[in-house]
Amino acid sequence: AVNGLKTGHTTSAGYVLVGTRTRSRVTLVSIVLGTPSTTARDQDSLALLQWGDGLYRQIVPVTGGTVVARPEIEFRRGASVPLVTARSVRRTVRADAKITTRDVGVPETVTGPIGRNQRLAHREVLADGKPIARVPIVSRYFVPEAARRVRRGPPRRRTPSQEPEAA
Repeated sequence: AVNGLKTGHTTSAGYVLVGTRTRSRVTLVSIVLGTPSTTARDQDSLALLQWGDGLYRQIVPVTGGTVVARPEIEFRRGASVPLVTARSVRRTVRADAKITTRDVGVPETVTGPIGRNQRLAHREVLADGKPIARVPIVSRYFVPEAARRVRRGPPRRRTPSQEPEAA
């Protein structure tokens, strides 16, 4: 079904129709100029919209909150923090487009402090090798600074058994 249109007629332009149709979240626009009758105008516009239906598709290549990596937190044995995509992305692409994603700058280890939702990297979406979207990759949780153990009191004295042997 057509959801928008503008008709017109002039002697020099003939019968004119600008029509739109939305299917599966993809909106197409047809523009027909110079037809000899309203019937021809309507048929040509419908043919254009039907032809365009198969050319494009709507995709969601990135879903927000998807875990991308779990880098280890330095100075915290066995601890890691999930890194997630910050938001979802929806795009309209050619139906035959090859869609790929790549994560750029994802660290293997992190050191606090890191804020919740702090950007640490990004995910690129490519259609036929060309960038069409870029989404931040963020920390899901706050990571505090690692606490350092500080010895209090006077420095330890070495006992004779801890002294290096003289040569």
